[in-house]
Amino acid sequence: MGSVNPHIDINLDDDEDININLDRDGPRIYYEPDMPTRKGKRSAASSSSHDDLIQQMAEFNSLNKEESEKRERHRVEKLRVLQEEKEARVALMRRQQQALDEQQKAVDLEFMIKDHSIYQEPMLQLILDRKREIAARWGWHCPF
Repeated sequence: MGSVNPHIDINLDDDEDININLDRDGPRIYYEPDMPTRKGKRSAASSSSHDDLIQQMAEFNSLNKEESEKRERHRVEKLRVLQEEKEARVALMRRQQQALDEQQKAVDLEFMIKDHSIYQEPMLQLILDRKREIAARWGWHCPF
């Protein structure tokens, strides 16, 4: 009868194997890790999965481009609306300032037309100085 060496293989996971050989000297345990693949030596993907990957990337890029264009259109629209609001506020402020200027002009004209001859010298001099200021502001002729 020949001597038979019993052999036991234990597969722990995909990366390592343990082999146990039983012979007359006792059990021998061999640890045999699978050789890791180098990062640069990956298994080549099949052409269908490669084509699928290219298709998925193209879809992602198109969606990303659409989102980017949508955000850009929204930004441009928002800037346009803000510019229109600003122009409307400026126009309103100009109209309000013109109205205030017209009111002040009417008050100043009334002051210029009013007879101030009833006042005595110290007060009369202040009134004439004020009339000169008003005339200079509005570009009116001042005879005194």
